[in-house]
Amino acid sequence: MKKLYAILFCIILPAVLSGTEKKGDFLIISDPSKLSIFNQFEQILTETDLNNIPSYTPFLIVNRKETLGDQITEAIRCQYKGQTCFLLLDEKGNLKGLSSQHYHNIFKSCLIIGDTVSLNQSTNVYQKYPSSGPVTKCSAGQTVSRIFRYSSSYYVFIPDKKVYGWINGGPSIFKTSAKNLVKSRTFSVNDIYEVVENRLKAVNETYNQYFEFFNDITHQDKSVPQWKLRNDGKQLKCTLSSSAQISEQLQNSTRYVLQDIEQILLGKPFNIQYNSGEITISPR
Repeated sequence: MKKLYAILFCIILPAVLSGTEKKGDFLIISDPSKLSIFNQFEQILTETDLNNIPSYTPFLIVNRKETLGDQITEAIRCQYKGQTCFLLLDEKGNLKGLSSQHYHNIFKSCLIIGDTVSLNQSTNVYQKYPSSGPVTKCSAGQTVSRIFRYSSSYYVFIPDKKVYGWINGGPSIFKTSAKNLVKSRTFSVNDIYEVVENRLKAVNETYNQYFEFFNDITHQDKSVPQWKLRNDGKQLKCTLSSSAQISEQLQNSTRYVLQDIEQILLGKPFNIQYNSGEITISPR
């Protein structure tokens, strides 16, 4: 029975903690709607969900090749807007649904930024790296979200145009640095409570599904671990409620939860600490 639960904990989202300067590999695809994509519960996205993913969306790669819970299906584990998703692979290891007409490229060791700034000057945003494909013209003062930096180019999202693309040049193109921008207003834990709560609810639902399945096939009655969220107005405390044995077995999953929260809050002025099954989030 212990082996079955060990398999469960290996399936539930292993991850490795990263340092202060966050780097990662990004996969950019011209038409994500043509792919087969699973959500964090390993359920396929509907056609509506797929069509809501913009062209040239950047997916942060977490694991380049992962076997899903059925022990058959293989996929690339990614994060998109802080949420886990799986891009399914075919028997040859290629993205399922991707054709030769679709642009796709992996950009390695990118500096993850994740902030929102305004432009200091008019500039062009290019669809393909570094400066090719259709061009979107942006004027000074335009607000953009910086996703990551690769070499001397920034990959950005233009919210009012719903367009992704590349801006070439140094930091002087941007009027306000990420550090100064977040200081322009005061943040409290109330601003992020809902997004953290929703993430923990999704994790708890995953635990419910796995434990219900394994309790059924092993005829046991293992209690389901649950993340609980408390807000005292000054900080958020995310506490894993479970037995010591289960908590120890869930260490990899907990690291994944911590990484997910870090991604969600990337670019926001909050400190995130972990200690003995408890994640503490407080303003800087």
